[in-house]
Amino acid sequence: MAACILITLSVIPLQGFAQVNHFSANSVWGLTPIKPKTIAVIQDGPSSRLNQYLTLMKKELAILTDDKLTVRYKVFTPTQAKSLPAIKQSLKQALRDPGVDLIFANGILVSGLALQPDVVLTKPVISNVLLNRDMVEELPILAKTGRKKNLGLVLSQRQLSKDIQLFQDMVGFKQLYIVGNPDVIRLFPGIDVQLQQMTADQGITIAILPEQSSAQATLGQLPTDAEAVLLTPSIMMTDAQQQAFIDGLNARKIPTFTFAGRDIVEKGVLATMQPDLMERMSRRVALSLYRVMVLDEIPADLPLYLPMNEQLLINAATVQKLELSLKNEYWLKAEVLNWQGAYLYQGERLTLDEAMKTAKESQIDVTIAKTQTESLRQEKNIATTRLLPQVTGEFQESQIDKDQAQATAGAQPQQSGTLSLTVQQMIYDDSLVSNLRALMKNVKGQEWQQASTQLDAMQTAGKRFIEVLSAQRLLQIEVDNLNLTRENLNRAKLRQQIGSAGPEEVYRWEVEIARQQGNVIERAAAVDQSRVALNQSLGLTQTTKWTLEDLAKKQEQFYFLGKALAQIVTNEDDFKVFENYAVQVAFDKSPQLKALGKNIGAQKILVGQARRKFFVPNVNFQGQWNYRLHENTSGISAASPIIAANQNTMRVAAVASYPIFQGGGRVFGVKKAKADLNQQLANLEKARQLIEQEVRSRSYTMDSAAANIKLQRLSAESAQRNLEVIQQKYAQGAEDIIKLIDAQNETFTANQQAAIAIYGFLQEWIDFQRAISWFETDMTDEEKIAWIDTIQLQQNQQQQPQGTGATP
Repeated sequence: MAACILITLSVIPLQGFAQVNHFSANSVWGLTPIKPKTIAVIQDGPSSRLNQYLTLMKKELAILTDDKLTVRYKVFTPTQAKSLPAIKQSLKQALRDPGVDLIFANGILVSGLALQPDVVLTKPVISNVLLNRDMVEELPILAKTGRKKNLGLVLSQRQLSKDIQLFQDMVGFKQLYIVGNPDVIRLFPGIDVQLQQMTADQGITIAILPEQSSAQATLGQLPTDAEAVLLTPSIMMTDAQQQAFIDGLNARKIPTFTFAGRDIVEKGVLATMQPDLMERMSRRVALSLYRVMVLDEIPADLPLYLPMNEQLLINAATVQKLELSLKNEYWLKAEVLNWQGAYLYQGERLTLDEAMKTAKESQIDVTIAKTQTESLRQEKNIATTRLLPQVTGEFQESQIDKDQAQATAGAQPQQSGTLSLTVQQMIYDDSLVSNLRALMKNVKGQEWQQASTQLDAMQTAGKRFIEVLSAQRLLQIEVDNLNLTRENLNRAKLRQQIGSAGPEEVYRWEVEIARQQGNVIERAAAVDQSRVALNQSLGLTQTTKWTLEDLAKKQEQFYFLGKALAQIVTNEDDFKVFENYAVQVAFDKSPQLKALGKNIGAQKILVGQARRKFFVPNVNFQGQWNYRLHENTSGISAASPIIAANQNTMRVAAVASYPIFQGGGRVFGVKKAKADLNQQLANLEKARQLIEQEVRSRSYTMDSAAANIKLQRLSAESAQRNLEVIQQKYAQGAEDIIKLIDAQNETFTANQQAAIAIYGFLQEWIDFQRAISWFETDMTDEEKIAWIDTIQLQQNQQQQPQGTGATP
């Protein structure tokens, strides 16, 4: 369980230590030569993390000694890894070995053994374990022993109780399970009691969960109703088992917190307040070893506390997995890993092609266009019915006064019932036929107009898709800038601690953080707004969540029709051929031009019909059959036997009509029809001009936008390199805060411009494809190849001496 007091964080410049301790490595080498030293290395067992500590420590010590002191390392490997008796035996062997000058205790177990009262340290022992002050000061073992003269420890002033309180406030729990190594509890008796006392006033019950060597065994000890788990640095598990353990906790929706540092949060733990101390601790150990070896200082007199800046670190991907809703204050003050989970809605994967195809069928404008097409189609069907026989049936029941019936002498019965059937057939009606023919053209025109609306929908969805990507990227840049400012705040605090800067620098960075937090909130809102706009363009529920395919991460360079086109369009003449061919394709493919062409065809029919009104009559056939079902003559005999017997009547007629004079209406009708036709022809020419203008303009802007991507990337890379130089000088005290802020702002702006250049090109790429009415997503491979082949053919024709150009 003592593993819970191991800690790890960020980098402090070597110069900072030199200034604090007021010595220089170079100042001692002019003294009496120092004989070679042997450092015994004892670590808890196989561990990639402990191996990293050892490697970094050796590197830092080599820098300090400037290779003018020979340092040998003697590794004492325990007979049984991570076994207290075996580690204790290795420690005793190193203490007895006359060839060992001092000992590096690499791990919590060997460091804990060095603290035990029964272990007499006859040689200097330097530990790489960071112990928390609020726990160490209360532990009986330390209270009784005091500081051993030959033991170099490092303490942190952080309070673990505050970390637990923060964890409770973030997720809410009453019982906390702390996963720790049983050997640590034996080495530090009273840790569990101390933890319980520290959190009693928070209403938290602490339970220790012994760490096992396998994730499954450790998870098996955890109750099904566990609310929260605190992870200490793992000793028993391999990296793979530790990852499996964290994954298992997340699968069970159990929030986790750790004292182990950043690398554990990167594996999926929810949060930590522990910065990454590996480099700083390695440097501190190297410095302590150096001071003991070279300056003959006593380990107990070495600096005890390691100053550090606390920073909440949250894994947003874990927040999403656990389906937590954290307070905004935590997002604002935390450094966020996998930041997309914090600021972006995640959901089903969506590609640009899928978005455009969805909009093509589902966007509301497309739905409206489809209904307009269907309405016009049914209007055409109605017009068709007027050319077919029209049959009408009629039943009539009538009654008149008796006196009136008698007055007609039976010719008109007092009561009668009559059934009639009327048939009409248009033999020739030019207005009906011409109207039908015109409607058929208009339906085709409306279908092309619907296709144009679908292209507009694809364009809108494509651009909004890219707008979401752009908003996400700009948000990421804003978050990265905020995290960088937090790093600079930590640098300023360290500069203040060593006397290189005053508190005003710290305040200045705190002001920057507050301002940038507001910018992050605004950018996050912009992402939400663009996502809602995308969903509207797709015709889907506007709260739908997506994980968008980022085109900028798919490839470094962007081309219309891929690299094949870029390889053949290499100069201005090639570009002119491409541009002219694009105009030709636009004319051939444009549904707008096709729709106008159909409408012009319909209007030509109406012009012809208006002219034929002068000499073409309308001819119709009419027939009617009547049957008298019954009659009542009130006892009066019919005046004529013929009338009395006539129960069935029939009438057949062929009618031809021709207007002789309409006050000049037919003349004016022809003129109006011609004027309407001329107007539509002018609209067609205007559309062609605008399409050509749009294609050529989009060609130029797409070409320039593609070139701008590389330039903006170069600018961003240079700004980043400049920032790194200024940061290093600032940490060394060689540059002031103004230079660093300027460099950071320059990098921030350059990164923004680089992102805008990429997504700006993609917007132009979408607009160009809409201008030619042909999206790559709708192209077959054969059609793409045909594009390339045609352009190459026209390039060859242009290069011939007789050729005058490649314009179609």
